[in-house]
Amino acid sequence: MTTSGGDLIAITMSVDHWLVIDAALDNASAVFADDHGRSLRELRALGLAALPDWPADAEGVGHGPRPGRTVTLTLTRGQWSTIASVLRREADVITAGADPGSGAAGLHRAIAAFLGSRTGDTGPPPSTPGTL
Repeated sequence: MTTSGGDLIAITMSVDHWLVIDAALDNASAVFADDHGRSLRELRALGLAALPDWPADAEGVGHGPRPGRTVTLTLTRGQWSTIASVLRREADVITAGADPGSGAAGLHRAIAAFLGSRTGDTGPPPSTPGTL
C-alpha cells in the first residue's frame, strides 16, 4: 500500500525513544506556524495516540507509560524521513548549545540512524559540531 508520502512502514521502538521524538517534534513545531508546523503536530498526535498506557488527562501525565514498553507506529517513508530530519536538526541545536556533552545529541542521532536503518533514509552527512 502506498500513500502520497511513500510506502507505509511499521517501526517498533521503545516508548522512551518515542518520547525523545515527541519532544523534538514539539520543539520544531513551535518554530513553524505554517503547514510544516501543522504536519509536525499531526505526527506528534499520531505517536501519542499509539502509546500504550498514555494518560488520558493532565493529572496522569506524571504517570505516563510504564518503563520498558514499546510502541509500533506505521507511517509513510516520508513521515519517518521528516522525523529523522527533525532529530538530526535537534541534535545540531543541542551540540551548539550550552551542554554539548550531555549525551542528548548522541541519543537524537542514534534514534535518527535507527529510523534510517528501517527506512533506507541515511540522511545528510553529519554537520560539523557547533555549526548550524
